[in-house]
Amino acid sequence: MTNHGIALCRVSTPQQRIEGNSLSAQEVRILDVAKNKFDCEITRTWSLDISSRKGKNYKRKDLKEMLQYCKEKKNIKYLFVDEHDRYMRSVDEYYYWKGEFNFGAGVTLVIAAKPELALNPNSASLAMEFFGVWQGEVSNEERITKTTDKMQARIVAGYYPGKTRTCYQTTKTPGLHAPLEPQWSLLREAMHRIIYSNYSL
Repeated sequence: MTNHGIALCRVSTPQQRIEGNSLSAQEVRILDVAKNKFDCEITRTWSLDISSRKGKNYKRKDLKEMLQYCKEKKNIKYLFVDEHDRYMRSVDEYYYWKGEFNFGAGVTLVIAAKPELALNPNSASLAMEFFGVWQGEVSNEERITKTTDKMQARIVAGYYPGKTRTCYQTTKTPGLHAPLEPQWSLLREAMHRIIYSNYSL
């Protein structure tokens, strides 16, 4: 093989690493594309669980380490990732890091699921690439919104995230807190008097 490259396999959480075994699946797809499409040997693979949430990627330790490795190893020509969202889920940060690797180390980003984007760079492939990155950001925003909505619904139902509130106690149901007596009734009465009967604190 005449070319050399590195690979990034990423999941968002340790739980995904355990349940889906998707890191190894990503690596298999990347190795196949590197060998058969780019005649490329992967010299090092970064395999990790880390969030790529928008705003968190500029200072990512793994990307800094990879960039430094590429600058030191002048024969590295490609950085392989499985999908756009395995790289990151933010348009601005995607192109920031793509530029860092390309202009800073002479390394071309390859999306294994769409190798043609790197093999045939033109206006159409640029548009396809942007659409893929944009889809990742939209998906991330939807995930955040859904999480917030679910959290609000649980609060309305009496479930509370985090530690137990004042005058409440935990129950056998995780996240469901119940009034702690007599503290809860005493606090309720005190608040009622302050609000409706002009009592002072």
